[in-house]
Amino acid sequence: MAHVLVLGGGFGGLAAAHELRRRLRSDDQVTLVASSEEFFVGFAKLWDIAGVRPLADGSRRLEGLARHGIRFVRADIAAIDPDRLVVETSAGALSADGIVIALGAGHRPEHVALLGPGAHNLYDARELPAIRAALQDLTGGRLLVSILGAPYLCPPAPYEAALLLNERLGGAAEVVVTTPQPLTLPVAGPDASRSLAERLTEQGVAVLTGRQVEAIDCEAGV
Repeated sequence: MAHVLVLGGGFGGLAAAHELRRRLRSDDQVTLVASSEEFFVGFAKLWDIAGVRPLADGSRRLEGLARHGIRFVRADIAAIDPDRLVVETSAGALSADGIVIALGAGHRPEHVALLGPGAHNLYDARELPAIRAALQDLTGGRLLVSILGAPYLCPPAPYEAALLLNERLGGAAEVVVTTPQPLTLPVAGPDASRSLAERLTEQGVAVLTGRQVEAIDCEAGV
């Protein structure tokens, strides 16, 4: 009997786990390890803050993988030993005959100087209530959607967020997107980047490329 570990509970990890379960023998074991009990469709967070649909509509509990013959372990991953095929986790050491690493990209907003209560991490579902509350209180001024570094998770997300937020605010505040990259979506090429920039401008969203955020002072609002 073979045992395969899949590390990561996002799109990649789930697709890999299901494909392995389909291809392997029935007595082989597939275990998926993730730090969260739930899988979130990324754009569901944008639905939530825009008031379109609740986050729950885009989430599923990973314990449901058991119905498909996939074991789920909720744990943080501390180390991977590829030679011994052992993964050290907060739930203990897990050994396997093969390991699939699908941990995706992470985000470290704590590395931004002076990031405080007035600034929010759009990628963190735990911050959604605070974002919604801040939007309700926003009656003027400027709302900044800033990409703090590259590469980053889901390149189109900040731009989609800006469009949805601009629509929700209905002109109550100016929406501006900043990115340190020379184009809006370098991964998609110059033509797609130009089209996206034009769409944002048409909708009244300002785009500032080549702007690296060095610090955020929430008290001063800069």
